[in-house]
Amino acid sequence: MQAAQIPFVVIKGAAAARFYEHPTDRVDNDVDIVVPPARFGQVVELAGDAGLFPLGDEDGPRVWFDRWCREGRAVLDPAGNGLDIHHHLAPWRWGQTLRFERLRRSAHSMDFDGLQVQVAGPVQSIAVAALHVVNDLWTGSHSELTLADLVRLLNQCAPGDVLSEFYAIERLWLLKVAVDLLPPDTVPVELRRELATLADRLTAAETARDEQTARAATAVKDAETARATAHAAELLAAEAQATARTLREILDTITARQDAAGADS
Repeated sequence: MQAAQIPFVVIKGAAAARFYEHPTDRVDNDVDIVVPPARFGQVVELAGDAGLFPLGDEDGPRVWFDRWCREGRAVLDPAGNGLDIHHHLAPWRWGQTLRFERLRRSAHSMDFDGLQVQVAGPVQSIAVAALHVVNDLWTGSHSELTLADLVRLLNQCAPGDVLSEFYAIERLWLLKVAVDLLPPDTVPVELRRELATLADRLTAAETARDEQTARAATAVKDAETARATAHAAELLAAEAQATARTLREILDTITARQDAAGADS
């Protein structure tokens, strides 16, 4: 990829390992990278040329499927070492605000098996890990390794920087979900306090929203009732006018007959 001038950013375990006391303690059997979506197909082709083959039932002709219907593709070398190639982060719906460009802007240069590569910064790695945790919850499981990464990353970063990043990508709730899965004593006190305050504010905001929605619904119902009442009044008025015209016509007819009878007499 470097020879083809295709930029990429290393994420997940390989990016978090440097924050362990002994990086080799962060055991992983694959490496995850994020590439520009427009270069995804080319990276998959390069992986095939390098002898890496798709994991499971994936095959070459389905690159278009992995580009538009999945977040990426997993490939293996003959020894079973994996490379996960992402063009978006899973789950796609919630990872779409943490795009390749944002990861690359804050990436750090790091020696990786003799190569200088771009590795996701610690704050962005927290966002990646939180996405991973939520994605695992969606499938009914969770990764102990990812939770361990979160603990080390959260204690590496200033709480204000973490909150600012999640605010910028509009995923503060995601951080709250991930942190709530961790033992309380493993999360910086300031961050946990800020998240608790945030939760209280969100609850208050949701309560105010629900009350406003209820008031609006009542106002709409009252307006509909008023419109119905006004319409009924208009119908009654029209009916009264029609009745008055009929009575007037009857009276006029009677008067005319009486006048005619008087003239004959």
